[in-house]
Amino acid sequence: MMTVPTNVGRNGMNTSNYFEGVMSHMHMTHGYLYTPSTFGETDSLTGEWKIKTDPTVNYNSNGFFILKNTNTGTDYSGNSETFSSGGGTLTKTEDNPSNVFATLNPLDNYFAQNTFSYGNTRQLTDNSRYAWSTSTLGMTSGKYYCEVRHSGNIGDNYPEIGIAGRGLEDTSTALGTVHNTVSYQYNGQILINGTASSFGSAYSSTAIIGIALNVTNSQIYFSLNGVWQGGGNPTTGANGKTITTASTVRLGAYFFAGGDYGNSSRVTFDWNFGNGYFNSTAISSAGTNASGNGIFEYDVPTGYTALSTKGLNL
Repeated sequence: MMTVPTNVGRNGMNTSNYFEGVMSHMHMTHGYLYTPSTFGETDSLTGEWKIKTDPTVNYNSNGFFILKNTNTGTDYSGNSETFSSGGGTLTKTEDNPSNVFATLNPLDNYFAQNTFSYGNTRQLTDNSRYAWSTSTLGMTSGKYYCEVRHSGNIGDNYPEIGIAGRGLEDTSTALGTVHNTVSYQYNGQILINGTASSFGSAYSSTAIIGIALNVTNSQIYFSLNGVWQGGGNPTTGANGKTITTASTVRLGAYFFAGGDYGNSSRVTFDWNFGNGYFNSTAISSAGTNASGNGIFEYDVPTGYTALSTKGLNL
């Protein structure tokens, strides 16, 4: 009798057809059929389909249960059918059908012409236009936090990080220079609806910028490498920068956004919306997060959470 290995994530033994996506809680119940409700259920809070982490099933002698909350091939079925990687690295992700985290939106890129990679969390700006790109999820109320690492540049370097409540309408508009947009600039200034003012420290390559957005109270805060700028304190609500009320901006919601202020520069941003990575590099030390939603380099202000489908419902 010939023994044929079981492959997960590849179509057959002698092929380069690999699965391009994310896997979680993979069950093989040999000789048994189960309905979807055995393995998942509707989340009463968000209305989304969520995983049952410990379903009651019979795996039989050849079944297995792998990728249970880890990035290893350990078998949790009791059959010890542990898998080993055939190459590459398994990367753990917080993103799953029960809680989808924001990424950058590749569909909102007509004027910006940015290049995206690493699951649309790395942004390389275009070198011939002022432009910004936005997150996939928008915010109409609540308090949200994200981090973005300025990861280098090609040529001149004029990064801008902030929020937008309007779409980009041309190739010569920078984030913060028009109504319904805000940006913390590379030189330490803040631009709000076209008005610039002194704000905080200048930042350069490898800097990590934190954005705390209180949509409900129309306040925004920025941190540089964990230090809140301009005397701001999002936890207490002190010294926040006032922004236009979300319900009155053009899109009716705010989106995290990043771009550059120059038409001869390219800037690289790596965004962490809560997945715990800057591109493929895990954060070096997780900060505290009372919401329990998302993993970040620095402490998440009390009362704030990650921008995700779960975060929108907290």
